This record gives sequence, C-alpha cells and structure tokens, in this order.
Amino acid sequence: MPVDTASLTGFVLAGGASSRMGEDKAMLRLGERTLLERALDVLAQAAASTVVVGPAAKYEQFGKTVEDVFAGKGPLAGIHAALSHTRTELNIVLSVDTPLVSAKLLKLITTRARSTSALAVVPEMHGRLHPLVGVYSFRLVSLVERALHEENLSATRLVADIADVVTERELLEAGISASEFVNINTPEDLQGLLSYTSS
Repeated sequence: MPVDTASLTGFVLAGGASSRMGEDKAMLRLGERTLLERALDVLAQAAASTVVVGPAAKYEQFGKTVEDVFAGKGPLAGIHAALSHTRTELNIVLSVDTPLVSAKLLKLITTRARSTSALAVVPEMHGRLHPLVGVYSFRLVSLVERALHEENLSATRLVADIADVVTERELLEAGISASEFVNINTPEDLQGLLSYTSS
C-alpha cells in the first residue's frame, strides 16, 4: 500500500465503553455540538482527512469509520485500528473525551512530528504524558499490535520510551494551557466543564 508522507490523517477515538458516564460520551453535547463533532472539527483544522474509530453503525453519519480489531482492549486498540487503516505516514490520534484541545496544540505536535525520527510525539502536562492527544507514525503499528497480544494495554507505557515529548514548558511557552487536557469521564466532569465554559 502506498503511503502518503505529505498529508496527515486525524483519528477520533470514539468507541470506548463510557462505563463511568453511563451513556455514549461521543454523543454528549457541550454547547451546540456533540463531543464527537467538536473533535472532528478541531482535527479538520490540522489534518487533511478525518476518521472516527468506532462502530460504523453508530458513527457512519459523521464520515469514514474504522473499527477495532482488538475489541474491548481500550484506547490502545483504537490507536492500533487507526494505524492499521491509515494511508498516511503521520496520524493524529485524539480521544473524543478531551473537548478543549485546540487546533493550535494539534499543529504544534504535528510540526514536531515532521521534524523528528521518533515514531510518536506526545505532549506532557503536570508530569503526565497524554498519548491520546498524539501524533503516530504508521510504522508503530507492529509494536502496538505486539503490546495488545501481550495484554500490555497502557498507551502511556507504550509511548514512554519511544516518544518525542513536547514538554509542559514548551506547551506553556506556546500558549497551551493545562485546561486543554481536561477529559470527561463522569456526569460530574461534564457538569463542571459546562460551568467552566459558560463562565
């Protein structure tokens, strides 16, 4: 399969169980848009095309979809699905439950990805890596697949030793705040974010 080294593909990880939320997080509304619509909109500002990683029956109305090969294995399975189906060298992966991520942040990490030989670029904030706001080379797929077969399901652990990390200092100097990494897991999280964004 020929690989496009110029363009980027943006993948939204939308297929999680949402067990703590009690309903499909992708379909939750923040303002006038669902979390999925927000994620696709911000990805479209940084990538040539966008794809939803999740069940086609639920998400095909939003455009192209791909489904997990390793069902029920969490976000790492979503990254694997993205890298297994992509036709571009570099790929932005964004979890649907991080609705405050900006195009500025995505462009910052994609710029870094174009200038490094690392197979992944991820940001760091408050001492934590954020692999679900990352850029991945399609060449990482075999390593991800091996981790899934071995039941090593932590995306953070996978990227810790191989990623080029955009540090908190670099993010802050670029005008990226910690609020961009807030994620929505519970109804209380959503309510707090609704209060924050309306204040």
